Amino acid sequence: MGVSLYLVFNKKFFRPTKLKRTIALAIIFVIYLFSGAFIFQRLNLPTELDERQQIFEFKKWFLENHKCVDQSSLTELVSSIEDAMSNGIVFVENSQDFTSNWSYGGETIFFVFTTLATIGYGQISPLTEYGKLFCIFYIITGVPLTMLILTLIVDKLEYELTWSMELQ
Repeated sequence: MGVSLYLVFNKKFFRPTKLKRTIALAIIFVIYLFSGAFIFQRLNLPTELDERQQIFEFKKWFLENHKCVDQSSLTELVSSIEDAMSNGIVFVENSQDFTSNWSYGGETIFFVFTTLATIGYGQISPLTEYGKLFCIFYIITGVPLTMLILTLIVDKLEYELTWSMELQ
């Protein structure tokens, strides 16, 4: 790709002030990433928990009221389970263990990173209207920030490779 315009006009790319600015920008990006994950978790977890509870209540009702299962009742149960699964809620027989798709751990960080990197695998998505609205604004500000970080990384690598080739 050649040397970027930034490097052409500024041969001292990583002077101490530039290094501090790059580190500050990286810290801002990490804070942005984690705060976005936190907000997505807060917006979507209650809806996910409500949907999960509704499925368990329906299952309980179904088992109490249908000693002999007919086709339409079974279809209704399966349809409810499919609806929950389309929102990323896994339904396992007699399971009391529950891991949320919107826990603050890896799931929301994974969602935020794949969204900002414009990869978007689509395993989970915001469940609420506020979550979807926040996602739009988060992407509008986050994608340029991500591209800036990636540009700085590429410029640094390009500078190092160009500089090391000039020494040889």
